[in-house]
Amino acid sequence: MPRKTRYRKLTSTERLAQVNKNNIDLQNDFLDYLKSTHKSQGTIDGYRNDLGIFWVWVLDNLDNKYNGEVVGKIVVYLNNEELGYRYLYYDKPSITYKKSFLSKLFDFLKFWG
Repeated sequence: MPRKTRYRKLTSTERLAQVNKNNIDLQNDFLDYLKSTHKSQGTIDGYRNDLGIFWVWVLDNLDNKYNGEVVGKIVVYLNNEELGYRYLYYDKPSITYKKSFLSKLFDFLKFWG
């Protein structure tokens, strides 16, 4: 039986336009950093997509605050796998990938912060 994938449209151009400008600046710096470390274009595109989902989540759940202000709260949310199942409809491997991606973003923040 083929695997069934559930899709949930979490971002849109209109929603991304509402994201805190500081977060968008952080995103651009992070993606530039990834390019400078010779990450593949596919990896960079995947991270760009994940960042869009993440920023919309911050917009909805954390009052669109700048990422550097709410790191601790974000980690608590991410450690609750039930949130991933409910909000994102992801399975455990996808949630683990998202945590890994955000860990890289937080490491970037510490390095450049």
